[in-house]
Amino acid sequence: MRSTRLVLLLLATGLSANCATLTPLPHARNAVPAFDAKNVKRVVLIILENGNPAKAAQQSFMQDRAAEGMLLTRYFGVAHPSQPNYIALISGSTAGALTDSPITLDRPHIGQTLGSRWRVYADDYPPLAGKCNLIKQQDLYVRRHVPFLSFKDVQQGTCSQIEPFSAIKTDTPPDFALIVPNLKHDGHRPFTLNDANDWLNANIAPLLADPAFTKDTVFILTFDEDDTFSAQNNRVFTVLWGDHVQHGTRDDVYDHEDLLATIAALLGVAPPPFDETGVRPIGGIWK
Repeated sequence: MRSTRLVLLLLATGLSANCATLTPLPHARNAVPAFDAKNVKRVVLIILENGNPAKAAQQSFMQDRAAEGMLLTRYFGVAHPSQPNYIALISGSTAGALTDSPITLDRPHIGQTLGSRWRVYADDYPPLAGKCNLIKQQDLYVRRHVPFLSFKDVQQGTCSQIEPFSAIKTDTPPDFALIVPNLKHDGHRPFTLNDANDWLNANIAPLLADPAFTKDTVFILTFDEDDTFSAQNNRVFTVLWGDHVQHGTRDDVYDHEDLLATIAALLGVAPPPFDETGVRPIGGIWK
């Protein structure tokens, strides 16, 4: 069974910022096929915000990706609000990050095992020469959506592996690329999924037309959490595609920690330790 974990309800639910509840995730982890992907050289992960999965599936970019890849119909975020989901996606734990306030964590994350092999391309990230920019928010950019900035070892470095999204057009693609749109382009309220879809079609679709960018690459698009902020469910739209991914749908139960296990397995590195029991990489979808 999935473990229970602390989930902080948003102020919008009417609870105070200090009110947290132990909430069981809605489904047990089921038996799934073994992970069997081969010859994947690169993983590109795109994270959007607070999306209703049914409405996300109606957007043209998501429809196109689902048609050419594997749609996971029972994939879940791990918490509310946003930040713990991002933290779990790279560290295997919400790590006590139960709010959206800036935090400094001293624990393993996948960037440590990848070394120089990862990059974050954060829409409108304002770089500072020779050091990390830890500003909480600047215009439509927010720090909480760039999880690597919450880790002590990254904060004490130069942050040269965290770049504005525009750098993706000239960089040599890294083994792991995390793409983080800004608040308008990720569908965050008061903006909409239509805004996110327009940005994806304008900025990501052209990259997908470049064989040098897509060769031996697995692409993943997911959302941090759903749009209900309910402690009883947190299903989000998630699709994987690329030359090594089969076409279709799967209803196996997965969440952000399973996705981290998958990314680590695809890149041939050990994942960080997980909060949950039974975490496993996604199987049965690989060519």
